[in-house]
Amino acid sequence: MNLLITGANGMLGSALAEECGRQKLNYVAMTRKDADLTEPEQVMRFLHEKKPDVVFHCAAYTSVDLAETDPEICRAVNVEGTRAIAESCRELDAVLCYISTDYVFDGEGQAPHKESEQPRPLSVYGQSKYEGELIAKSLKKHYIVRSSWTYGDTGTNFLATMLRLGAEKRQIMVVDDQVGAPVYAKELAALLLALIQTGRYGTYHAAGQGECSFAEYAAYIMETAGLPAEIVPVSSEWYEQSMLNRLQDSKENNTKAKKIAKRPKNSRLSMEELKEAGLCLLPDWKDSVKRAIKCREKIEKSH
Repeated sequence: MNLLITGANGMLGSALAEECGRQKLNYVAMTRKDADLTEPEQVMRFLHEKKPDVVFHCAAYTSVDLAETDPEICRAVNVEGTRAIAESCRELDAVLCYISTDYVFDGEGQAPHKESEQPRPLSVYGQSKYEGELIAKSLKKHYIVRSSWTYGDTGTNFLATMLRLGAEKRQIMVVDDQVGAPVYAKELAALLLALIQTGRYGTYHAAGQGECSFAEYAAYIMETAGLPAEIVPVSSEWYEQSMLNRLQDSKENNTKAKKIAKRPKNSRLSMEELKEAGLCLLPDWKDSVKRAIKCREKIEKSH
């Protein structure tokens, strides 16, 4: 079986490539240098040349706030780029595994969002990922996997940011009214490879077990990493206003986002479909964060 990974130098894509290597699976890594998602013909040419059996579509435009200011580029990547991937899969009779997000939901209520729940995105980014889902669903052979709060050993993510700020600051303001569960990219990668072996096409949710607010998540990072910074819980509204004030005061405002995207307050995800498929759920989020911090420490020591 030949696998192809888009966004192979990104956080999840690189973790997936590493896991494919560990399992000795044949895969092709596709990066922007190989084919730019804003150039559909490049994408289709690359896929037809490589002829994969399964495409893991990990690449995406993920600058949530910038998407509010520049929706065209977000849609070009997340919608039209996905369309080119899906059309190629249709022509090649390949399976598409599309990576989506909790941001397709409005975050209302406190119950975990079910896989069958009608998405109601709050942001341009969320809407673009939902439209990508609809394109993926047009294929008979598809998996849609929604995850939340993904972090990894590389790239920009919440864990990396908190570790950096924790070493620099005495206090860090973090929202306490957005609740979900973090996902370690390494563990999600292994789950994706197990999922495609089932042949059970459809929509799945994958998140760490348990739940926390971002403030609780940040506090656990500080505790586990032995950092002294105090986490100060704030509301989403306070944080949004603070960020808007910072943008308005910035002299570089013309190069940055001019709006702050709305985030879902409830990012809890039901994982009934994974259970139905007989797959092991991701570990408790605290255990995963602990492993990730140890892994980062090993990487830093080796450098």
